[in-house]
Amino acid sequence: MPITREALFEVAVELFERATRSVPGDTLRALKESLESETNELARYMLTIMIKNAEMASEGNMVVCQDTGIPAFFLRIGTDAEIEADLKKVLAEAVEKVSLEFPYRAAFVHPIFRDSPPLIAGGGVPFVVCDALAGADFLEITMSPQASGPEFWSRVEMFSPPSDPWGAVKGFALETVKRAGGAACPPVVVGVGLGGDMGEVVRLAKLASIRPLDERNPDPKVASLEEELKALLNDTGIGPMGLGGDTTALAVNIEVEYCMKAWLPIAVCLRCWTNRRARARIHNDGRVEFM
Repeated sequence: MPITREALFEVAVELFERATRSVPGDTLRALKESLESETNELARYMLTIMIKNAEMASEGNMVVCQDTGIPAFFLRIGTDAEIEADLKKVLAEAVEKVSLEFPYRAAFVHPIFRDSPPLIAGGGVPFVVCDALAGADFLEITMSPQASGPEFWSRVEMFSPPSDPWGAVKGFALETVKRAGGAACPPVVVGVGLGGDMGEVVRLAKLASIRPLDERNPDPKVASLEEELKALLNDTGIGPMGLGGDTTALAVNIEVEYCMKAWLPIAVCLRCWTNRRARARIHNDGRVEFM
């Protein structure tokens, strides 16, 4: 039995609502764990406010933050999945439905002429990124609005091959987070893409940024680099909302691909403390798993 347009539409609507009106469970746990370990009193106060904000938004069915972001869907399409729907069209219809029924802020414009679309959907929005998943009989959807603050401070650069590649990565990531300071609404989730080409490295950083916070890179050597970089960022003292403290990064996730000898592509994608995302799988047999 194929995945229908109706099933895709209903799940996309639910994911958009969840992503904007609640903080993911792993992120809320990370905030609470940070509160327990934080030594700065002002930082502890800010973390307490963030946790309370998340709980009130969920209980009251309100948006977590007034910056509801620009809608983006990240799809993993199983090679055995049977889909009877125009994916991008249905996702745009779902975004349009939610935007008509709930007061989301459409704060995006044409890059040159600066005019706004009449709805949240339109002008190429929502963004849709697709990957294949070998042997799977489901469609996995992650809905993750891209907020203006942390997105503004995200960066990509093509480096010449350095003598110390990991040192270059640490330096670039550290500089990125320091430049953002409190403007990215820390504590941040940091997605780092390494390798590929200019387009691919940004995709890797995006995918890293939406990975669960308690899921390390499957390569143990890269996983240890994630922990090392997280500790380095937390040593900056930037703290929650840039007001100081031990908690600047909730997690650092790194995705890696091989690249040409002539370059080292590095991308750093920042996500604010709300870390807005929601994920589900739709199976061929009609089952839906919210993850």
